[in-house]
Amino acid sequence: MDQKELETMYLIDGLSTWDIGKIKGCSPGTIRYHLVKYGIPLRDYKNRDKKWRKRIASAMTGKNNPMFGKILDKHHRYKSGMRSYRKEAIRIYGTDCMRCGAKEQINIRSNLHVHHKDGNRANNDPTNWELLCSSCHKKLHGWHKLTEEDLLAEVKNILNEGYFYNKHRTIKNMAKYRFGSWEKAVELANRNI
Repeated sequence: MDQKELETMYLIDGLSTWDIGKIKGCSPGTIRYHLVKYGIPLRDYKNRDKKWRKRIASAMTGKNNPMFGKILDKHHRYKSGMRSYRKEAIRIYGTDCMRCGAKEQINIRSNLHVHHKDGNRANNDPTNWELLCSSCHKKLHGWHKLTEEDLLAEVKNILNEGYFYNKHRTIKNMAKYRFGSWEKAVELANRNI
């Protein structure tokens, strides 16, 4: 790499090591190595002007950002675990519980939970998520605490609405456990009308 050309690009044209690297087809680290080798003074990163900061910020925001629109499995660091989709759900839906409006509390590690509407934790489509505080999420999944009357009322709702596998699977399983069989639960629900 030519010293004169590097001095012109870095000192006079004001290009960054990243920009020069793109032009020369090498990494910014290689450019920095040659700057030090030729004794070309490096810029003070702490005292950059606002114009430079604005240029860099605009170059990496919105559609200019190479990661723009890459969420979930399209992102190179995608993990199917709770942490990744929780962060994404908070980014999309905000920091309030979608049922009671409770806000995310900074001093509590994760009081907002991602509830999968269809009951399938592998279905991480954002439209399948509901952001709930821990209290609402516990209430939602607290079928084991239902009284027999409440459980039979839920069985009636399933009979009236029609059975949706993922939505009503928990109720149906609880009714089978509590009453011995789904048919027995239906019989009791119809008898209590």
